[in-house]
Amino acid sequence: GKNGSGTPPLPMIVRWPVEIPAGRVSHLNWSGVDFTPTALAIACARPVKNLDGISILPVLRGEPGTNSPPLRDMPDLLPAR
Repeated sequence: GKNGSGTPPLPMIVRWPVEIPAGRVSHLNWSGVDFTPTALAIACARPVKNLDGISILPVLRGEPGTNSPPLRDMPDLLPAR
């Protein structure tokens, strides 16, 4: 399969023992553009306007209902830019 950017998906390994239990697995298809929004969320910084990507922090924390695909993977649901 491919992600929303048209490139093959790559695994992401995250180690954050205080927040993420060992062995947690998510099948969420996320992209490198999600790194900055996620890092900002981890740092409790304000989101930057017009920044591509989404924070996957809720997914990393295993919050309920967060393991669904981002809207960019469902282009029919995205608002027109």
